[in-house]
Amino acid sequence: DAAGEACARVLDQSVENVRGASVRTAADVIAFKAQQIRACLGAGRPSFALVDEEIRGALFSLFASQHVVSGFAASEEGLEVIRSFPIFATVAGDRTDLTSGEYVTCPPGVAFAETLRSFGGLLEFKDDAREFYKALGVPELADADVLARFIAPSLEKLNVPGRTAALTYLKRHWPRLKESEPLCDALRSARFVEANGTDALMSPGNLYDPEVELLHAVFRGQTGAFPAGAWLDSDWLDLLRDVGLRSTVDATLFQLCATRVAARAIGLGIAYPTEAGTRRYPPVPPAPTSADLALSQTTADTLDSDDSDDETEAALDKEAGLVIAAGAMLATHLVDNIAHLYTADVCEVVLGVPFVPAALGVPGEPGPGCANCNVLTSFSHAMLPEHWASVFMHLPVLPPDFVPPQFARSRLRVKSEPGASAVAAHLVALGSSPSLGGGVVALARWTPAAGDPCVAVAKSLAVLGDLGGVDALEAREIEALSDASFV
Repeated sequence: DAAGEACARVLDQSVENVRGASVRTAADVIAFKAQQIRACLGAGRPSFALVDEEIRGALFSLFASQHVVSGFAASEEGLEVIRSFPIFATVAGDRTDLTSGEYVTCPPGVAFAETLRSFGGLLEFKDDAREFYKALGVPELADADVLARFIAPSLEKLNVPGRTAALTYLKRHWPRLKESEPLCDALRSARFVEANGTDALMSPGNLYDPEVELLHAVFRGQTGAFPAGAWLDSDWLDLLRDVGLRSTVDATLFQLCATRVAARAIGLGIAYPTEAGTRRYPPVPPAPTSADLALSQTTADTLDSDDSDDETEAALDKEAGLVIAAGAMLATHLVDNIAHLYTADVCEVVLGVPFVPAALGVPGEPGPGCANCNVLTSFSHAMLPEHWASVFMHLPVLPPDFVPPQFARSRLRVKSEPGASAVAAHLVALGSSPSLGGGVVALARWTPAAGDPCVAVAKSLAVLGDLGGVDALEAREIEALSDASFV
């Protein structure tokens, strides 16, 4: 060391500055000479084949102890040279350079530090070398880093005691740990959450918040959609929300919700256009009770094959009511948040998806919310409530609550008024045979709130006249209209 210091002083007398960094310590001399040799020989990493373990350890100690007072060895150029020296001890007992992979250090008192023993990039921790490691770009791991890099990705594969210990630590220290962005990102995709209806562990980013009423209604009964068991505890739910539990219905999730509700409606036969015949005009289902809404696992898919026809029909009607209620929540969310959800992409996707509650074959303007609604329709098929008298047997009529703002109607292709063909088809359906839902069957559904049926028919004929009368119709439409008993 004394000789090295003397050499450094001699060099300082002749070379005041080496590219902006002084040569004033033994560490500077060694780093500078190694750089010069490499530059002269054009070699890559210097060979330490003949340097024994003791000398390598001494070199490390020299660089670490003189780092704070060094010039060239503490510069980025000097540090780059030092990184190529295989002098850094790993916990496995060998020596490595820092250019051959990714390396970290971890104080022994950090939680779960023992799990890093199998990681080949873990360097031996030395308290007096912390600043040296930091300058070299070697991260010193805290508990959040260990959890993010080594524990979270393997949570699914850990045995139950190991996973329980890790999760208990997470929960206890979450007010502090949640500030770690890498940990939150790692947990977002990690599989460690128990979910409804499955033994598989799920990641928070693939689950929905069971306390968000809209999401509960839409994904009710879907296997693996919600946290289950102990994860329904408020503390766990708060943690899951911090790491990606889907709680906000943004544009992307809204589209998924709409298609999910539409698929359930199609399966129940209540999506417009409905089947011809007796099921063309589904009955208005009973409004769900709070108890019905709370049964998150009950769906029409779980009906018992041994149930009687009456029990099956009642269960299907209840399910239809739940699906229409979910559609009502979605439609309300869209209308209330149209400023945030209104984009060309969203409109193009949802305009043809039947998720909006409407009334088909039910006379009178639909009531508030989804009252008197018996189908789910797309906006592109729907008619505004003021035109119900002219189309209710042919087109689904929107309740006032679900009519989108004026600026969005064109993009969603909501019909501003009925065409002549639609009015004619309505009158034909109204005058069709009872087996098709018309005639006395239609009149049986008439309520005092809908007014005089004669007035409704007269209004339809007046609208048809305003639209051009029979001159606006094709021959087949005129023939069907002349044979229909709608008067």
